[in-house]
Amino acid sequence: MEEEHLLTGHTKAVLALVVDEPSGRLYSSSTDATVRAWDMADMACVAVIRGHSKPVTQLQLLGGRLLFTAAGGAVRVWDTQSFVCLAKIRTSFYSGAIRSMLVSNGSDAHVTGDGTIYVGHQDTTVKKYLPINAAAAAEAAGAAGVPFSPRASGPGVPGSVRAPDAQTNPSSGHVGPVNDLVACGSYICSAGGDTTVRVWRASDLQLVRVLRGHRGSVLCLLAVGNMLLSGSRDNTIRWVRLR
Repeated sequence: MEEEHLLTGHTKAVLALVVDEPSGRLYSSSTDATVRAWDMADMACVAVIRGHSKPVTQLQLLGGRLLFTAAGGAVRVWDTQSFVCLAKIRTSFYSGAIRSMLVSNGSDAHVTGDGTIYVGHQDTTVKKYLPINAAAAAEAAGAAGVPFSPRASGPGVPGSVRAPDAQTNPSSGHVGPVNDLVACGSYICSAGGDTTVRVWRASDLQLVRVLRGHRGSVLCLLAVGNMLLSGSRDNTIRWVRLR
């Protein structure tokens, strides 16, 4: 017989889930602007993370110690032991809502290492932000709960609008929102509402290739080695090998 659990606590729709298997913890985000941490051993809620004022649409973990969340036009970085907010990146109002987020974990030597943040916006652009110093940020949080700047050099003022370290050129970008992002080899690939997948050089977000063929919005991407798969509203999955 299957064992079922019902996790309650969010007051509005659940939008994203991510699991940290080593710690046995599940994280969920919601339209209610909160993130909840759950102990998978007994499915009890161990923390409610507040700070965003809009629906939290994106969740990603880095090294089991940092949790990245995105809501509206802001990304927040949280320490998963103290639940202190270490940093906040607030993008330009004119970029619109963040539709997708990718945090590099350094598993691919070709892509900028741990903590580099790529975000896809409603305004069709992809932006790159250099990583925070994860070790320094976590140490500071454990010591004093001091907010750290998304830059690696030391304390800063969280919440200020920050210019991206690189971004795609609107003239060569999508004509529609960026629905998903994935790293594939030395590239960052974006799924567009304009039916295309665009391949960008990870280092500077220069356009390398435009993949066409779908007849509906591209909603999701998956990279397996150098093979890129895309799923679309046209009910099909396409795949291509990137070299």
